Amino acid sequence: MNSLDLTGLLNPDLKDGFPHNMKTLMITASAFGNTARIAYAIEESLAQHCEVKSISSNDFAIALLDDHELIIVGSPTQKFYPLPEITALLKAIPQKSLSGKAVVAFDTRFTAEEIAKVKILDFMVKFFGYAAPSIGKLLSKKGGKLLTPPIGFYVGGLEGPLLNGELDRARLFGSTIYTEYDKKTH
Repeated sequence: MNSLDLTGLLNPDLKDGFPHNMKTLMITASAFGNTARIAYAIEESLAQHCEVKSISSNDFAIALLDDHELIIVGSPTQKFYPLPEITALLKAIPQKSLSGKAVVAFDTRFTAEEIAKVKILDFMVKFFGYAAPSIGKLLSKKGGKLLTPPIGFYVGGLEGPLLNGELDRARLFGSTIYTEYDKKTH
């Protein structure tokens, strides 16, 4: 995914095209493209309000954290956890590197109804959970302040597709992220 640069296309009363010059870094990993589609929908919505740089977890460098006030991390839930590259990336971030930064965590996952159909899976999810809460905990341990509770977006099978309405939910979530950031910082 490429960053959307809408500077100058937005409200001309906003300095540099964005309120508060907020810069957002979105880091994602996607196994089958579903998490990437959710990330793009969030980015599309957020880019109406602030500068957003979206990168794959493979393109992450710790130095990128310095230039961004808001860090968003997303991964599919696989085996009850984020993809290994997301976990490794988050563990590699030095302690307190996210101090003073707002953070957001999201994942893609099966619906509770689908999980409930398989008793052992239902038990395992209750015990181990999903990727987004794990991501949120790791971000918080590095000093980040969770802006919203970790959130999941729903897929219809291991490889997807996204369920109807999930891209709209992701766009709405992008707006919610901005609103919460604005409330908590001003």
